[in-house]
Amino acid sequence: MKKNNFRKEGHSYYLNDVRIPSVTEIIKVLNPDKYKYVNKDYLKYKSDLGTEIHDAINLSDTKDVSFLFSDEVMKYVKVYQKFKNEVNYRSYLNEIQLYSKKLKYACTIDKICYIDDKLSVVDFKTGVYSKDYNIQIAAYTNAAIENGYKIEDLYVIYINEERYKIYKQKAYHYYLRIFKALLTVYNYKNKEDKYEK
Repeated sequence: MKKNNFRKEGHSYYLNDVRIPSVTEIIKVLNPDKYKYVNKDYLKYKSDLGTEIHDAINLSDTKDVSFLFSDEVMKYVKVYQKFKNEVNYRSYLNEIQLYSKKLKYACTIDKICYIDDKLSVVDFKTGVYSKDYNIQIAAYTNAAIENGYKIEDLYVIYINEERYKIYKQKAYHYYLRIFKALLTVYNYKNKEDKYEK
């Protein structure tokens, strides 16, 4: 029996103690120096804040979290609650770790939920728009479908302290092809080349 797990330290996935690349790692081949000139303390602050917001959003599906998180985080939770009330939304699964056996990568999907009664993959973002997120959501969806989920729609939802914006991804196969190309480049850069011997 295969054992799949995520190690928070190093943000790494393993299958039977063999390290498996994450979707984020694979997409980084597009721009490995994207954050090179950004202050490291600021990056850590934004990363920690994003993680806390994701945790609060997920917990808020089942209980009152107002006493658990800071006022700053609760602003995002209120916007998330507004989103849920204004969209035909039903929660299903949160923070789902999946492994693609065919392509050999792993991911953690923010939510698999129902939007307009269609099973959907949803990724929440608290930063600015990036077209790379289309590639990310396509890879997440591929892993979900491979693991038996009958996904009908894909969404990237941006949340800030005041509002949300929904992007419904409509070019799944196009972005999945890009992801597969990036995976090929990632594997080329990170694995021993059998043709060199």
